[in-house]
Amino acid sequence: MRGLLGRDDAGGDDAGDADTGGDDARGDNAGRYRSRDHRAGGKEQRRARPWIERIGLAGIALVFASLFGALALGSWSGGELFLAIMGGIGCFMTLWVGAITLAKG
Repeated sequence: MRGLLGRDDAGGDDAGDADTGGDDARGDNAGRYRSRDHRAGGKEQRRARPWIERIGLAGIALVFASLFGALALGSWSGGELFLAIMGGIGCFMTLWVGAITLAKG
């Protein structure tokens, strides 16, 4: 995407490219367009969330997944096939995100 916008790390012609020393759109040289290697250079690694927060977020995901599942079942029984499929996809995606939240934090 950056290559399409002219903001690639290989020296794009954008005036906001931090590698060329120009100012970005906000007026400061914050390095918004630097590569991931530059951003992760001197910073500490990201810490995992505490278990209580993971369980809480997974619980919220479970509530939303049950709502999507109820929508899918109600739509299926009412004959709305497209809405049922979309509700089912929303249910599975929300369950997936909840499981990832528990696993990775």
